[in-house]
Amino acid sequence: GSIGNLPEMIGPLNLSNNNLPTLPESIGSLTVHGDLDLSNNRLTTLPESIGSLTVHGELDLSYNGLTTLPASFDQLAVGGNLHLNNNNLTHPLPHMENVEGYEFVARAATWAELTELHESDSDEEDGP
Repeated sequence: GSIGNLPEMIGPLNLSNNNLPTLPESIGSLTVHGDLDLSNNRLTTLPESIGSLTVHGELDLSYNGLTTLPASFDQLAVGGNLHLNNNNLTHPLPHMENVEGYEFVARAATWAELTELHESDSDEEDGP
């Protein structure tokens, strides 16, 4: 399967379990009012335009075959959690100021900084 051109704004979008091998460059011009679920596809890379994507809810990229993330990924704006668990990422995730939280599976020591960030976010939520 593949996705053609996308509209500029859309409500929650579930594209999980569609065997998508790629995302179109037009993903960068998309604003999602809600969650964007791209889990359980066959994504191994993401287009450079992903950095311009805005998701007001959660972005789920879990259970794909992602090995690296584009340089623009640190510009991604996500209002909820960013799910990257169950991929094949081997490089550290860039510092991302525009993401509310992370969920991932630590695969190597390179994820240590992200683990610390995730744990500190969790500690704040567990307050009084």
